[in-house]
Amino acid sequence: MVEGDGPWLVAADGRRYLDAYNNVAVVGHGDPVVTNRITRQLNRLNTNSRYLHAGIVELAERLLATMPDGLDTCLFTTSGTEANELAWRLATEATGGDGALIVERSYHGTTKWMADLSSNEWPPGHRPSRVARFPAPRGPGQDAETASRGVRDATADLAERGHRPALLLADSGFTSEGVHDAPANWFHGLADATREAGALYLADEVQIGYGRTGPLLWRFRQAEVTPDFVTLGKPMGAGYPIGAMITRRELVDRFAEKYEYFSTFAATPAAAAAGLAVLDVLAERELPQQAVEVGAHLVDRLAALAETSPCWVRCAASVSSQASTSWLLTATG
Repeated sequence: MVEGDGPWLVAADGRRYLDAYNNVAVVGHGDPVVTNRITRQLNRLNTNSRYLHAGIVELAERLLATMPDGLDTCLFTTSGTEANELAWRLATEATGGDGALIVERSYHGTTKWMADLSSNEWPPGHRPSRVARFPAPRGPGQDAETASRGVRDATADLAERGHRPALLLADSGFTSEGVHDAPANWFHGLADATREAGALYLADEVQIGYGRTGPLLWRFRQAEVTPDFVTLGKPMGAGYPIGAMITRRELVDRFAEKYEYFSTFAATPAAAAAGLAVLDVLAERELPQQAVEVGAHLVDRLAALAETSPCWVRCAASVSSQASTSWLLTATG
């Protein structure tokens, strides 16, 4: 690939490809607003994140304004992996636990510990002793009790191996687990059982966030549940590396009693310019609402195709019992 333009990619041989896969280019490739703002800021100033800069403060305030009450503190990172690692550090300090609860076939990052919390990446026979899994919501009949039972079973599994959970991590759209959806009460059951276990709940919005499921921007907000941590990454800078971890101030203050957090390239002035530009483009072009409308159109056309497609006849029996009750659209632009 040598060029990008909106939802299109151009290969070295000149062939154009519709990019329906990308989880970074949320406003499309080569967006002029994002590109111009990053370039302008690079020409003016870009330095490490120890220096106070108005753009960093504004980005934090605008992100927090999209969150439910109680989530009032934003720490910047360079990636979703780093954001999840940071949440883990705060969770273990706050709870005293040393174990993690994750969804089967999940993905949360590339460091050694995040790889252990990403069962989708596990090689055969790999099972970290401090990690227990519970099922993703699949098919009809998903409710609060289904979610709570899965978390309780995973907690008991940890206890049998001598560990207590500090953090439950769940991608709000289950994008690595197969892109599943769940009713609101499933998420409430998840959160309630997590706190019952003495752990904190992390809503991983690194892949599903930034309006891919609608104008609320974050999938967990549709369920009206408030997690303890929200992590952001991938589309946050439309290709410029930046991530964030959002939480409650008391959790950050407790962590800061012992530790200092610093990440050199987290929220530099140029990264902040990218993050602000993405939020502006999403709002001005109403792209989250467009995702809802295009998603509904896609579902209708796929349903019509399924009625006549030979593929549907062959595979319907195997997927009908696992089909999600609703759909999510994760597309560029």
